[in-house]
Amino acid sequence: MVKPDEVTSGLRERASDIRDTVREKAGDIRDSVRDLASNAREAAGETMEHWRESATESLKRGKQRATEVEKTIEHYIRDEPMKSVLIAAGVGLLIGFLWKRD
Repeated sequence: MVKPDEVTSGLRERASDIRDTVREKAGDIRDSVRDLASNAREAAGETMEHWRESATESLKRGKQRATEVEKTIEHYIRDEPMKSVLIAAGVGLLIGFLWKRD
């Protein structure tokens, strides 16, 4: 016959084993979550770096394009000064009429 003390002792030992297993699994889960968070931070950092580089390159191309347009306009004004003045006056009048309408 099994003695009550043996049953109690066995249950305590089994409960201790279960508690240790739960703690171990909880530690594994915690480590996995830390790894996932670390990987997410790293991926976000890489994405931000890519976006920053892309934005910097786009800004550089935009500045170059603006410089090219400026040079083109300067050459046109030097080559066709009278047309340039008439175009500017026409644009000014158009803006004036539109402004007055509001």
